[in-house]
Amino acid sequence: MSNKYGAFTVSTSGAINIRIVNPELNFKHPPIESGFAEPSDQYSISAWDDPDLEAYPEWNPLSFSNIKYFLTNTAKNVLKLIIFILAFSPLLSSLIIFIRKKEIENKILVKILFAGIIYGLGYTTIYVENRYIWPSCVLITIIGVFILNSFYEKIFTNSLKSAVISFLIIISFIPFFIYGITQQLPNTKAYYQAKSLKNNLEISGNIASTNYWDHGLALSYFLNSKFYGTEKLPLNKPELLEKAKKMGINYIFDYSNNAQSPNGLKFIGKIDSISVYKIVEQTP
Repeated sequence: MSNKYGAFTVSTSGAINIRIVNPELNFKHPPIESGFAEPSDQYSISAWDDPDLEAYPEWNPLSFSNIKYFLTNTAKNVLKLIIFILAFSPLLSSLIIFIRKKEIENKILVKILFAGIIYGLGYTTIYVENRYIWPSCVLITIIGVFILNSFYEKIFTNSLKSAVISFLIIISFIPFFIYGITQQLPNTKAYYQAKSLKNNLEISGNIASTNYWDHGLALSYFLNSKFYGTEKLPLNKPELLEKAKKMGINYIFDYSNNAQSPNGLKFIGKIDSISVYKIVEQTP
């Protein structure tokens, strides 16, 4: 990576997260939104493995022309932060509003509380993603557990209190658990689709698609193939085939209901909603 950028570089994710907020990009990643793109290097599956930092224009969020946009985005991110923390454990996270003097006087709890808030707020000036703020979610949830324990300590015996609190903690994470499962369902579906593509159609080579970048990447990963991104053009557009041939793409996955095989593309089969075309020599 240092050789690529001509300077000592450990990661470009921080710089990309700042630049992606640029109103010129509006949270759109060039490697995903700019059509077919070659993988980052010979070891990469796609251009997303090491996105080219130069594709993201720099900007100054504190300039006069950008400050309003920057502050508006920060306010939206604060709201997202609150929503993500509450969604992580709705019951325990919401208990933070019932914090009492007893908890405030506990220096350890105060440190945990401020650590969770400060860590999460650090991302609000840039970009809030749920995987970024898990430490904040966990720390706020710990505060909720202490508040819940304090609430029940005078109501139940120790053994019954432990059982009640344990039960409430378990059910509090059910919404987040369901959310996590639903997020993984597309990848599970892609795994079985890739298995069918490999066994039934003998797919092996460089892949691109006409839509659904994430799904195309997942299929390519399970097929142990290179993914060249998506080009949102109809199959009968000559420029789509020209770009695909120039980049050495072997297959195009199409999600439309196209009934004909354009010249230069051979329809070899369909798995669910994915029509698979192999790039061949054009006929006169």
